[in-house]
Amino acid sequence: MTPLALAAQTPDIPSSLAARHLLAGREHQAAGSLPEAIAAYRRGFDAAAIEGRGPDLVAELHTKLGNACMLGASLDLAAESYRAALTLAPHLAACWCNLATINLRTGNAQDAVTLYLQALKLNPSHWPSRSNLAEALIATRQHLVAKALLIELAEERPQDAQVRQRLDKVCHQLNEPQAALAHFRQAVALDANDAESLYWNWRHQPDAWRS
Repeated sequence: MTPLALAAQTPDIPSSLAARHLLAGREHQAAGSLPEAIAAYRRGFDAAAIEGRGPDLVAELHTKLGNACMLGASLDLAAESYRAALTLAPHLAACWCNLATINLRTGNAQDAVTLYLQALKLNPSHWPSRSNLAEALIATRQHLVAKALLIELAEERPQDAQVRQRLDKVCHQLNEPQAALAHFRQAVALDANDAESLYWNWRHQPDAWRS
């Protein structure tokens, strides 16, 4: 039975056809079937137009479509979907964050900084925005600001290997080899499969692995 047919027969599922298409798309996406998910979301737009649904549902369809396109590496389509969602619902911090991440991935780091900051205005505790803002700050060579942010994040989540990895990068850029090496080692201790930190650890102290 398809997700849409199942939704139609399940109690507590909205009677709205657009909402059922949204649910079907989410089910397909959770199963890893991205083309089917994208098709379901697009059918949701058509149904929402016919039913005269409000902006909240349409914004959610745009958001979920953006997520599916992002997972499928269709970054231009994802960005277009997030912008459409934000036009209808500018309060969606996660959308601002995802749009920022697309800009970061496509080499527009300064725009990414601006978009991450917009997300944080809406939700100051949004972890992906705070964490990825540090990466964007590094990319724009704002190393001191990035370091201060990363130290704050490391205090909140001392077991986060990615934060330690970013700290090792920024300390290296600030010519702080001892601090960089300490963060390299912590990143490796937290994630033994962290190949980048293993490489940098070896580069900074090639005899460390022989002792």
